[in-house]
Amino acid sequence: MYLILLTAAVVVIFFVLSAGRRSAKTDSAKRASPAAGSKRSTALPARFCPVTKSFDHPIPDGHQIFVQHGTIAGEQHRKEAVLAFTQAGHQALALEREPDNPHDPNAIRLIGKSGTESFFLGYVPKDLAKQIVTTGLADEVKPRLRRIYVAENGYTDIQFQLTGPKASKKAFDAYELDLPAESQQKNYLKHFGLPVAKGLTVGAAQTTIDQHRAAADPTEVAEWDALNEILDEFDDRDTREVLGVKKVSKAVLEQALATLTASGKTYRHLADNMDEVVDAVLRIDPKLERRD
Repeated sequence: MYLILLTAAVVVIFFVLSAGRRSAKTDSAKRASPAAGSKRSTALPARFCPVTKSFDHPIPDGHQIFVQHGTIAGEQHRKEAVLAFTQAGHQALALEREPDNPHDPNAIRLIGKSGTESFFLGYVPKDLAKQIVTTGLADEVKPRLRRIYVAENGYTDIQFQLTGPKASKKAFDAYELDLPAESQQKNYLKHFGLPVAKGLTVGAAQTTIDQHRAAADPTEVAEWDALNEILDEFDDRDTREVLGVKKVSKAVLEQALATLTASGKTYRHLADNMDEVVDAVLRIDPKLERRD
């Protein structure tokens, strides 16, 4: 009698456990597989695999560097392609004209290459694209991949150089020299009380600046250079991330620097001690502190 009851109990327990396992597998399968008719999610992950790569691809024969620091325009609008490229292997870059672009007939795409795969990353900045096309070098210049950076929060930065035929470098540079003077050049001239002529070009402004730097007090020029180092650091997204600060308005940064220099700090000292500038900025606006 006891043997019969014991056998029955074992059979019942066996079927209960088997049913539980089947149910668990079914639930697991449902969670793992999308519902019928649904599309697989293409949402980007909340955290990314950080990447820092530097490259030293050979410069093509007969070429030299035309542009030292190139950046990609519109990179943030093609995040999935950019991230896929950063995680690939054997990366390189290529240019592709887009003459039918309705917004800019000079548009040039930057294409990421990895073996046989191609990734549309963005565009050559508009002014540089115009310079390339206007000088007739669209089929001659080549992008040279220099750096790939991916932060854990998904921020990406792809940097490249632009190379071109040595025989065309002078014509390429001459185009830029005839452009209107840049704001930083004008700021230099105004800072040192030099005239800013109407219609001033990049070339003429640079000639005046070079002559002034050769004759000016080295300490004053060094202070100007240090101030621009600080401005460049705050303008760079990578550096702001390291410093733990969000994008700072010109007014707040100027106020912070004015307070620090009034206390006797030189721009050279502050450029070498950026944490002091950050502290001054956050005293003015604590909301600018990064917390991610």
